[in-house]
Amino acid sequence: MCSKRLNKEESRIPTVRIPFLVNNIEEKIANVVKELLLDGFSTIFIFKNAKMDKIIDELKEVIDSYFLF
Repeated sequence: MCSKRLNKEESRIPTVRIPFLVNNIEEKIANVVKELLLDGFSTIFIFKNAKMDKIIDELKEVIDSYFLF
């Protein structure tokens, strides 16, 4: 999604997750988000059509200084 929004090739986008405001989401996703909010979560990431193997590999390398909120 970032590559499309930035009009660049996917290989030219650094490993960054840029949040986008989403106005309409599928009901199934909306229900999961509602449950997470009820469980006390305040930050929720939705990775739609994500390459899960790449995300899992990246998560294995995460250190706490990677995140900026």
